[in-house]
Parts: sequence; C-alpha cells; structure tokens
Amino acid sequence: MNIIWASHRKGYEASVKQMEKETGKEIGMPIEELRQFVLKGEYDIKVAPQFSLALTLADFESLHKIFFNMRWAFLKATHEHKFLSGDNPLFYDNPTHDPRSFYGVGLANKKIEVTFPISKDIAAFGSWEGPEGYIQAKNNTVKTINCRTVSSALKFVFSSDKSDDLRRFVTKYKGSSPKVIVS
Repeated sequence: MNIIWASHRKGYEASVKQMEKETGKEIGMPIEELRQFVLKGEYDIKVAPQFSLALTLADFESLHKIFFNMRWAFLKATHEHKFLSGDNPLFYDNPTHDPRSFYGVGLANKKIEVTFPISKDIAAFGSWEGPEGYIQAKNNTVKTINCRTVSSALKFVFSSDKSDDLRRFVTKYKGSSPKVIVS
C-alpha cells in the first residue's frame, strides 16, 4: 500500500503535508526523498502486536459479518491423518490466486478458503462457493489443511501424537523446526 500511495507524487506530497499539519511535526527530510525511499521498497514494516490486535478488534464487526455469510463445512479427519493446530491456526487462501501478483487476497474474494482446526478430528472450512455441513475429509484434504496450519505457525505446532514423520512434515512446510507440542 505504501508503494501504491507513493507512486502518485502529488497525492503523496499532499498527504504528507496534511499529516505534518495535523500532528504539528515535520518528517525531517524532503518529501520527495521519502517518496523515493518508499518506492524502492527496501525496508520492512514491523507493527507492535498490541496495535495490530487493536486494528483487528476494530475491524471485528465487518469480519463477523463476512464469516457469518460464508458457507461452512465441518471436516472430519481420517483414521490415518489427524488435524494439527498451532499458535496461529486461522488460515485463508485463494488457491487460484497467482502468487506473483502484486495484489493479495482478502476474505471477500469469492474463491477464498478459510481453514481452522477445531480439534484433532474436526476442522472448520469456510468458503463462498464450497460445501456445507458435516463432511468426511479425504487424506489429501487433511494434509492440505495441516500444511496451511503449519506454514502459518509462528512458533508452535500442536499435535495429538509425536513422530519422526510429523517432525519431517513440520520442517518441510515451515522451513524450520518449530516446537511440536503433543496434547
């Protein structure tokens, strides 16, 4: 969003001047220099967790309406594979989205899929066009949801069992070895 904002020189300049006027603080460098820095994109933006939580809670009213209007299926795990969970278990993805695209995906996208493991045996699956009800999942579906869950884990993955296969799976999809907690 910063790059899109900075790509419009006059609008960017006006916005910075408006921000300086509202806050009473100057940015301390020429606006064009800041704009060029933003356009290069060679920086990381880190937000303190309490601010991102506050933004999420502020958006909760619109989020609950989106989730309420989606179609929901409750998927039952297979005998061979159980659902994993983690410290960041809600995952959404548009499997038809081009990962090279500048644009991301959002919950209102008609091809979005939301997964949330509820227990080792049940995961919620939300979509706009998908199935509804209580459905027996296939092994491949359980693996796909587990891959999503593991890839979104920040530090911990939770499992109902412990095995070398599970450790390899987590390492493969996380690119590291998050702590696996057996519950």
